[in-house]
Amino acid sequence: MSDIAVPGGRAAERGGPAAKPQAAGVTMDARRALQLALAGIWLLDGVLQYQSFMYTSAFAKMLAATADGNPSVVGRPIT
Repeated sequence: MSDIAVPGGRAAERGGPAAKPQAAGVTMDARRALQLALAGIWLLDGVLQYQSFMYTSAFAKMLAATADGNPSVVGRPIT
């Protein structure tokens, strides 16, 4: 199917080429707010993973200590 610009068609309903431009004071919908919130969490996660501690041998030792108590399928690759 194509998104032909038909006034009031399905393309206009889902924000396609026939959609009307939004006014400056229009609030965003819940889906867009969720997308932006997840993007912010994703960026925060990336920043937190870029810590110098992650590149030392202490990090590997900390991971090895977590191998105990896990099933052998999970614990063996850690050690």
